[in-house]
Amino acid sequence: MDHSTLLQDLFRLLDERAIAYCVVGDWRDLPKLITGDVDLVVEPAKIAATVRWIHDVATRAGARVVQCLEHEQGSRYLVIAWTRPDGQIETLAIDVCGDYFRVGRRMLRAHEILAERRAAVGIDGRGLGFTVPAASVAFIYYLVKRIDKRSLNERQGEYLTMEWRANPEGAVEQLDRFWGPEHVALLAHAAANGEWGAVRAALPQLRAALRWRLPYSLLPLLGELRRRWRRVRSPSGLLVAVLGADGSGKSSVIAALASGSRPEFRRATTLHLRPRIGSFSRKPHRAVSRPHAAPPRGRLLSSAKVLLFTLDYLVGYWVKLRPRLVRSTLILCDRYFDDLLIDPRRYRYGGSPLLVRRARWFVPRPDLWLVLDAPVHLLQARKCEVSSVEAARQREAYLQLAATQKHTVVIDSTQPLVTVVEQARWAIMERLSRQTARRMGFTVRAEQNPITTRALLFFCRHRIPALSRFMRVLFNCDIYCELPPDLLVPHPYGIVIHSAARLGARVTIMQQVTIGSKDPGASVAPVLSDDVYVGAGARILGAVRIGDGAVIGANAVVTRDVPAHVTVVGANRIVRRSAA
Repeated sequence: MDHSTLLQDLFRLLDERAIAYCVVGDWRDLPKLITGDVDLVVEPAKIAATVRWIHDVATRAGARVVQCLEHEQGSRYLVIAWTRPDGQIETLAIDVCGDYFRVGRRMLRAHEILAERRAAVGIDGRGLGFTVPAASVAFIYYLVKRIDKRSLNERQGEYLTMEWRANPEGAVEQLDRFWGPEHVALLAHAAANGEWGAVRAALPQLRAALRWRLPYSLLPLLGELRRRWRRVRSPSGLLVAVLGADGSGKSSVIAALASGSRPEFRRATTLHLRPRIGSFSRKPHRAVSRPHAAPPRGRLLSSAKVLLFTLDYLVGYWVKLRPRLVRSTLILCDRYFDDLLIDPRRYRYGGSPLLVRRARWFVPRPDLWLVLDAPVHLLQARKCEVSSVEAARQREAYLQLAATQKHTVVIDSTQPLVTVVEQARWAIMERLSRQTARRMGFTVRAEQNPITTRALLFFCRHRIPALSRFMRVLFNCDIYCELPPDLLVPHPYGIVIHSAARLGARVTIMQQVTIGSKDPGASVAPVLSDDVYVGAGARILGAVRIGDGAVIGANAVVTRDVPAHVTVVGANRIVRRSAA
């Protein structure tokens, strides 16, 4: 799959559904070459359906919609992601809108843009397979957009000149709607001659005049307030904690993730350990060569430090982190509050671990944990700051943390840095895609559950006193783990799932299934990847991982890791490979 194929599939689907649409912006290289976002205009009443169809086209192609932003009212910015055979990640961004709004002002209505749309034709005279607005409308749409963003480069100017020359009279009529005679003369001269230097110099004045001619009105203003409230209520950013023993490569991975191209996020930022109210991202973290050199503090000072950390996380999240998450920011944390439990000597903590565990209840949890793991000898070779015994203990503690926390991915950091970064980025995209699916209502598969299953899963998710326990007894089920929204349970009877178990997307669980720990007292449980099917009466026990698309046969017993796309019967017996 490539960008062009995916985009052509979408255009064909819109044509089959008889949806009036057009591509706006510089469309000259489409669909073969995609250098930025693909902007689509559809009827306002069809925006939700178009977003759903984009999601369906991406899913059928083996890709995922990892982000969906309502960046303007009546607009949806979607990012589709997939992996190439070599493991590299590819993305395609599609911006769908109805009426064209900018910061609460309606610039153009959708029916104006769609009224005289035409088939796009390449320089060779062949149709490109999609439609674009009439030349004068295409000109004014793109000009208004570039001026409002105060950005106009040479290539964008060339496109505007091309559309102007296709219909100069119509373009002048459009200019008269948005600017006075002086500005119209400036813009007309630039478009006719292809000389946009004077326009670039006057961009601030042109934008001010544009916004003065298009003041706020009540209904668009109310719509803008509703949009902003939805963004605040359901942030589209992600808080990621990157953990690992010294030498696992945390700093390098975080730097690479923060500096790379991220169409799925508006921006990225980093923090070390805690928000640090008043100094977020201002004071650079200083590396410590001897983290265990200083003696632990006494119980009183250690307790005060835990209280300080807890308040910093609690207040810092709502004051500094949450606003950034609302603005679609990727926040990468080098270590987190839980490091106080794993390596207390580094922070000179001499109090009780129980106090840290209790304080952890009040600390906001990250959306994703990335745990970088490597053998002790490699950790020591990279950074010999602690003894090999201490490095081994920390490594085991981080793996134990990964087994007990939700939304955790363990990455083998012995691989090349490029590979580790790509795996980390894909883990972030997978978590983001599930968050997006829940926020946008993409997870319709759960609607296939019978009403009895929906009732059981509702009470398992919400833990309502007495009622939740009654439902568990009624269905003879003990389900305590976090349940994905697209979990399918056709027959909800006799199912037991450990609280530490983790279920991927589109998992199917039949009746009388047990997913739990193998050894008494062990707080570890299986991890099921995406599209796993667990047959009736199956038992999955211990810290095992079930690969994507695996099928666990009826009454099978699984105590070992299962590769992706295989079928297991009996006791850990792989009988055949399933179709990938």
